[in-house]
Amino acid sequence: MKHTLTLLATLLLAVLAFPLLAHADTPPVLGIRGGVFTRDGEPFQMWGIRVASATTSDAQTEHLVAQLDDYAAHGLNAVTVFYQGSSGAHYDPFTPDGRGVEDGHQRRMERIITECGRRGIFVIVGIFYQHARLNVRDADAVRAAVRLVTEKLKAFPNVLINVANEQNNPYYDDTKRVFDFRDPERIIELCRLV
Repeated sequence: MKHTLTLLATLLLAVLAFPLLAHADTPPVLGIRGGVFTRDGEPFQMWGIRVASATTSDAQTEHLVAQLDDYAAHGLNAVTVFYQGSSGAHYDPFTPDGRGVEDGHQRRMERIITECGRRGIFVIVGIFYQHARLNVRDADAVRAAVRLVTEKLKAFPNVLINVANEQNNPYYDDTKRVFDFRDPERIIELCRLV
């Protein structure tokens, strides 16, 4: 229970590091009160869709961008996209040292974030995904990848970072030689880097 509460508190701090925009010209203030997200002091609930592999290709990214007006018109205010994709299409765009990311992949991620921001849609950006192979060579490279993503996305006020999808998933057993994502202390460490 202690680890769960500590993890939750750290995740909330990571979220607060990235304020949200409802509209590009009127930025709201993201807060937390009693365990509930607030926007401009009022309770706020995200309602979104997971499009985790939308950065797979230019075609996938453009398909998502083409849907954003409809999503917003129907009340969606968040999408989730992962650097490492999803079970339908997973990959690792990071260099072995974690200090680089494939240019096309980063460009597509930033396009999605920018287009969502124009529509007042928030983007929950995931970094690691349990089914993806891990190109990074060691724990320092994992930390470097988290720092890299944080640095590249800090200019985007409509972003929240999710460091590892389902961090307690047994599929992470395959990556524990590099970094044990299932250890709550390791996830808290990554959240603190954000």
